[in-house]
Amino acid sequence: DYERFVRSCTYVKNHIPIWIYAGLGIAGEGGETVEEIKKAVRTLKWGEDKFPEDRIQKIKLEMGDSLFYYQMLALSLGFTIEDILTANFEKLVTKFKAEKPEAFDKLVKEGIITKNGTVA
Repeated sequence: DYERFVRSCTYVKNHIPIWIYAGLGIAGEGGETVEEIKKAVRTLKWGEDKFPEDRIQKIKLEMGDSLFYYQMLALSLGFTIEDILTANFEKLVTKFKAEKPEAFDKLVKEGIITKNGTVA
């Protein structure tokens, strides 16, 4: 599985802590993703908003590289991508419930979450 693959690739030369290497990887890959978006925007015509298919594929690959480093960072700090998604879900539900009750109610009405804020 992906987590095992990332674990097997997690080594760094020169005794640099993994979390530093992973953090730098996230920053670098994020920049490459933004570069692909810039190239897509550059090719758009005025008023056009359809993303060029070739750029979508390149962005997907760059996002995958970012995900690799996010997984590496998570593992080096003792948690997983699933832990991140769960914590983020809980944070957003709490925020929606407090700051945007209409958005929270819509999620409940659509059956996406329960009134308790859990996945429906």
